[in-house]
Amino acid sequence: MKPLHVLVVAGLVGLPLAACGDGALDPDATVDADGGVGADAHAPLDAALRCEPDATQACDCESGVPGTATCSAGEWGACACPDYGRHVFVSPGASGGDGTLDAPLGTLEEARDLVRALEGLPAGGVAIWLRGGVYERRETLRLTEEDAGEAGAPIAWRAFPGETVRITGGTNLSGGDFRPVDSDSPVWDRLDESARGRIVQIDLGAAGIADFGALARRGFCRSEASSPLEVSVDGEMMTLARWPDADAAAVDATGESIEVFGALTPDVTGTYLRVGESDGVSAYRRDGLVDGQQYYLRRVAFDRVGDDPSAWFLSTAESGLPNADAPWWARYHADLGVMSPGNGARGLPDFVPSGTRPPELAYVASGVSSTAFTYEGDRPSRWTEATDPWFHGWWSRSWADCRLGAASIDTATRTVTLTGEPSYGEFRAGQPYYAFNLLEEITVPGEYYLDRSSGVLYLYPPRPLAGAEVVVSELDDYLLDLDGASHVELHDVTLESGRTQLVRVHGGSDNLLVGVTLRNGGGIGVSLSGTRNGIRDCTVHDTATIGVRISGGERASLTPSGNFVENCHIHHFGRTEWTYRAGVALGGVGNRVENNLIHSAPHSAILFDGNDHLIARNEIHDVCEYSSDAGAVYSGRSWSKRGTLIEHNFIHHLTTRVEGHGVHAIYMDDCLSGNLAVGNVLYAATNYGILHGGGRDVVMVNNLMVGTAAGVGADDRCFSWRVPRGRPNTTPGDSWNLLEDLQRFSPREEPWASTYPAAAAMPTEWSEYIAEGSTWLYPEGSRLERNLGFNNRTWVRESGEPLSHYASVANNVEDADPLFVDEPNLDLSLAPESPARAIPGFEEIPFDAIGLQPRR
Repeated sequence: MKPLHVLVVAGLVGLPLAACGDGALDPDATVDADGGVGADAHAPLDAALRCEPDATQACDCESGVPGTATCSAGEWGACACPDYGRHVFVSPGASGGDGTLDAPLGTLEEARDLVRALEGLPAGGVAIWLRGGVYERRETLRLTEEDAGEAGAPIAWRAFPGETVRITGGTNLSGGDFRPVDSDSPVWDRLDESARGRIVQIDLGAAGIADFGALARRGFCRSEASSPLEVSVDGEMMTLARWPDADAAAVDATGESIEVFGALTPDVTGTYLRVGESDGVSAYRRDGLVDGQQYYLRRVAFDRVGDDPSAWFLSTAESGLPNADAPWWARYHADLGVMSPGNGARGLPDFVPSGTRPPELAYVASGVSSTAFTYEGDRPSRWTEATDPWFHGWWSRSWADCRLGAASIDTATRTVTLTGEPSYGEFRAGQPYYAFNLLEEITVPGEYYLDRSSGVLYLYPPRPLAGAEVVVSELDDYLLDLDGASHVELHDVTLESGRTQLVRVHGGSDNLLVGVTLRNGGGIGVSLSGTRNGIRDCTVHDTATIGVRISGGERASLTPSGNFVENCHIHHFGRTEWTYRAGVALGGVGNRVENNLIHSAPHSAILFDGNDHLIARNEIHDVCEYSSDAGAVYSGRSWSKRGTLIEHNFIHHLTTRVEGHGVHAIYMDDCLSGNLAVGNVLYAATNYGILHGGGRDVVMVNNLMVGTAAGVGADDRCFSWRVPRGRPNTTPGDSWNLLEDLQRFSPREEPWASTYPAAAAMPTEWSEYIAEGSTWLYPEGSRLERNLGFNNRTWVRESGEPLSHYASVANNVEDADPLFVDEPNLDLSLAPESPARAIPGFEEIPFDAIGLQPRR
């Protein structure tokens, strides 16, 4: 495996191939201007052989249909010729054609209808070849049972080899049509001084665009609304103008002194001098007393299950936790930043003077009501002419975001009143947020604002727009909907710029997306249900919410669906909804997530519900960047979600910019039971390699945990958090009613009884769980075996005595250098002399097989 290396290959995948002469390019042939091999020659073949790895171009087959040559080692390989029974050609904007190569059809619907009219499918199926260009969509391409192929005879929609095909729900605006915003503009005085003379504008109404969509409540506070019109430039998503901008710098906490700023009660601002070291950074003491008391600023190792491994305290305590008899502030994060008040303290200490650098996030000063909060500073005073400001925040919990519009902003009292209640219905001091949809806050390249009353779009260009393609999203529906279709394939095209989900595969079977790029969508990239439907070798990025959502199968009968995500690059998802919008959201029964590269996102890479999934050989890094109490691979709060195998994944470099409970590589939360973590490499996570939240029958074996706060976090929360003193949660429908969750699947009947015998053995009445001496609520049946740890702050961090209830804790090496082959370059294969190999029963971890693999 080559970590962080992205393989993007365009070619023919999974097709029957016909003989093409001797299968090689004619050495005397020449290559035409659009990459085909033919008589109209413009370049000698030896020049064409200097190609980029994995690039493709068209080549001639004896049948007269296009084949594909793929570049390998700088040279074009043999011509791969598809063996379909019928070929149909489409070119955007063509008219009057009959679907042949020389007379193509002009629309996707024409091709669909031509295939529907065939009298039976030909042997080998049908290929619909899409010539290069942009297919602008104002309605969904819907394929149903009428458009299905058969086993061995698919209906394959394919990009013409070597040509770029884009299916878009947006409209292309020429960069040359934008005009500068000058001092005569009515909005000139509203622009930030730093941006004046740099902003351009275009009248969307004059460009024929009238439906702008609407901003709507979104996030953990539950909304399925589509995105409004969004903007991209040359395929790169732009940002709806916001404050603060996302460009914070870390505070240096290693120097000889540090300054504290803010409107604080008591007033502990001022200079703090270094007096030593604490938790690997400087420890400081205020230069002068406050109300007769000495204040200190220190970072301490914060040994509590689930929390960030370090916490900053500004308090009167010279060591340890804050004193109970004096005000204090805290930040539960390894990095120093804005702190939250406690024990009567007021205000938000910061360590950078106001206005000297843009912060990444603003922070709630105090909660006023269930819909209002106060802020610090005077930035909103610049927004008095703004007609529709919005706010996005983690208002009370760092795992629950919510976007809401502003009903009013009172700059005299520094109070924002929102149009509804956020998640959990409260505002907590110190919780982060940002404001957006503000013309006044176009301050950095790549930001835009749309005046919905005038239809004028304002943009701070990321680069000169001459020759650029500016796309605004319009289609408020799927670009492609496979509704009940089967044996339909889509190869090597780009789908982009819809306001909602880009592709839906609903029902049917054996549908496949291969080599497809899904980008810049206003919702989910693609959702898959049905049976044996999947995506392979695809790229999914810049979706507003989830990258890929998989469901299918039936839990009561444990019938698997076999849907899959395989060898895909999924990144920068969750653009506008930041929590519980995963790269892959997995539900149902018996689905697969294998050999993917997933990274760069605010929350989890993979969320799983349901049963018997396989999450294997994925590389995951830099996720959970804007959340806390989160896991790269996560599920929780269930006794019924059993049977998922998390095996041979490489999860590394996990940090968060939000204080709180930290992030973990694998998180089995809130009594989740009956799942397995086997042979994973968990590296450089700021909190735990595996957090086992009190569930039963959890298997953790053969894993490597290196450079974490703790290799394993373990607790007995199923007992100590939820049923102390004999009070279990028996509320019908409540997520903590774990017995109800399990019993709805009749675990003592087949197929559950034989598939999950440990679940079948569990009592059916709460009285047995809370009886004197009962141990059913402890993590019994769990195993911690054959794991190796190194360079962790601690090996196991316990809350309660969970390990004493495990079925087995054996053959773990708690702190030994695993002897990786090339750790600086992230080749974490084990050297022959690795101490892991001396662990009895240790099984090889196939590190080279993890992550993206060459396209088949």
